[in-house]
Amino acid sequence: MTQTKNRFYPDIACKQQNCGRERICGDTFMLRRIQNGTGTLGVLSDGMGHGVKANILSTLTASIIINFDYAHSDIRSLAELILKSLPVCSVRKISYSTFSIFYFDHNSGNGTIIEFDNPRSFVFRNGHSLDLEWENFEMMVEGRPRPQVIVTAKVQLQEGDRVVSMSDGVTQSGLGSDKYPFGWGHKRVGEYLEALLASNIGASSTYVATKVLGEAIRNDGYLTKDDVSCVVATIRTTRRLLLCSCPPASDDKIDDLTEMIDDFDGERVICGYHLARAISRHTGRNIRKESYSEDSDLQPIWHMKGVDFITESLVTLNKVYDMLANREYYTINRGAAAEICNAIDRSDEIDIILGTSRSSGGVYMVDEYELRRKVMRHIAQLLEKKYNKSVIMKYI
Repeated sequence: MTQTKNRFYPDIACKQQNCGRERICGDTFMLRRIQNGTGTLGVLSDGMGHGVKANILSTLTASIIINFDYAHSDIRSLAELILKSLPVCSVRKISYSTFSIFYFDHNSGNGTIIEFDNPRSFVFRNGHSLDLEWENFEMMVEGRPRPQVIVTAKVQLQEGDRVVSMSDGVTQSGLGSDKYPFGWGHKRVGEYLEALLASNIGASSTYVATKVLGEAIRNDGYLTKDDVSCVVATIRTTRRLLLCSCPPASDDKIDDLTEMIDDFDGERVICGYHLARAISRHTGRNIRKESYSEDSDLQPIWHMKGVDFITESLVTLNKVYDMLANREYYTINRGAAAEICNAIDRSDEIDIILGTSRSSGGVYMVDEYELRRKVMRHIAQLLEKKYNKSVIMKYI
């Protein structure tokens, strides 16, 4: 967990629909933060056919791409490697899966798109599609009668830009119908997106992807003839969250911690009443407790000038970890733990500051502060691995 200073972040959403009545989608989408959190990599792969077999093939392709060691290669070299590695259908002599790769550098704003046999991605700026300079790269692969073509494009992305990728289940939707006998088509998809973005300027990535998916499903008469996937990335300013827990090693560090909190550009949360009380004594800021708790398992939330809210410490953090690890089993969306989880959901980068003070109970008592730091470290690991968040850890 290393410190980054990112200006922009791609807010990415993927919406999918299985083919017909299949129980599993043959398309696979994977997302990963790489290079110490300074870049985001997204991969959409479409397996041949549909159902379980297609899902296995697309998952294999996406997994190889997403887990590649980027420290010693560029993405184009990776695409060539994947193309050589993909199994080939013995009858049709074509790859068993296709893919679209999107990489975004948070610091420079550079975006790279690499595609193989998927519909061409769109980039929209101010509601209009950009005319990207696509470069074709041909290569002969053993077992294939024709050269295989990888297309790449680089673009300097700006805040508000949108990148839209899709599987051919979108462009071929409606195939054979009276309205679209040859399918919805790439051009009409682009026109639909332009109209959608013009009338919904501030729409989220999830909203745009959902609308495209719904239109494709309607084109197929609500029984899709192929797996359908739409991925939307919206470039926006990075949203940050500061989580503070445990008092510093010495009282003279309170000034430093207070300055860090006041200077932080984003939401600020203190996890632990003892730390909040130490800051209150040092700064003269009053702490106000809410009258009741929205979560019967936890104490009410406190408030103090300079932070968004304050929670109880160890019990709350344990529940935060459990909620993050098992989100599908929780319906509660209020209370101290839920408020922390909601703040995490809204954030792209999470800064965690942990004080190194020891508990006052002595060596024969359980060190609560150390337990709290341990839980925080587990939360940080979960946020990086499961939620693709960039986490910065600092001790004071």
